[in-house]
Amino acid sequence: MQLTATEALPGLPKAKRRFGFRLGLPSYVYPADLATNARNLAPAVDDIEVVLFESGDVSNLPDAGTIAELAALAAEWDLTYTIHLPIDRKLGAPSKAERDALADQAIRIFELTAPLKPWAWILHADGIAGDDPPDRRAQWQKDAGQALERIAAAAPDCGRLCLENLGFPFEWCESWLERFGLGVCIDFGHLWMSGADVAAHLAQYLSRCRVVHFHGFCQGRDHLSLDALSPEVFDTTLDALRAFRGVVTAEVFEFVMARTSLERILGAAARNGSAS
Repeated sequence: MQLTATEALPGLPKAKRRFGFRLGLPSYVYPADLATNARNLAPAVDDIEVVLFESGDVSNLPDAGTIAELAALAAEWDLTYTIHLPIDRKLGAPSKAERDALADQAIRIFELTAPLKPWAWILHADGIAGDDPPDRRAQWQKDAGQALERIAAAAPDCGRLCLENLGFPFEWCESWLERFGLGVCIDFGHLWMSGADVAAHLAQYLSRCRVVHFHGFCQGRDHLSLDALSPEVFDTTLDALRAFRGVVTAEVFEFVMARTSLERILGAAARNGSAS
């Protein structure tokens, strides 16, 4: 349900410039459009994750006026944007038509969002499962690699085109990182949910990471408030990010979860005296 223009929106704790990294939230914290979310998030955080979708007749791709407003907010509030490319299609889908449509879509979004000078564009390499047989994996790597070749050729900066870890071993993507010079988005929730070795993943990929997704999980559900994490997991994660200078997105999609996530991370910073 969308809020009306006359309804007052609750505020969030101010977390701008409190950390060595750039703390962010997604563009779906308030039940309102992209511009309304951005206006209300800009005073509170350093970065906004613009979550895009386009499926059939349903799309939230911003028009030129919205892009201009987002650019103005960035200038006013020292704000950056990470652009999460749509996940309606799969990069490694068996259908070539689907892969081509995804590549076309990504290229259009590069052009559309160029005025925002995004910190990163985030891409899922969907189309495979961790328990798929080797022959399916080989076909997926071939198909997704061909689509990635088109996308990377059009990307303004391949280092800002970041592959996100999902539910399969991320090393299956390693050849693309080197071949195309891609960046990385580390999603801690996906690592925890899949039972991955988090320390090993950080040792391998943190050096080329531009964006971190940080959110709680419980009983098979992720993208929960950071309050859902145990003190040990929460503190260990923040310690691992102490020297990180990219974007850390508290990737939750509801106001109360956003508020409690910011409160917890700000509380940790206050206890430690510094988050840098």
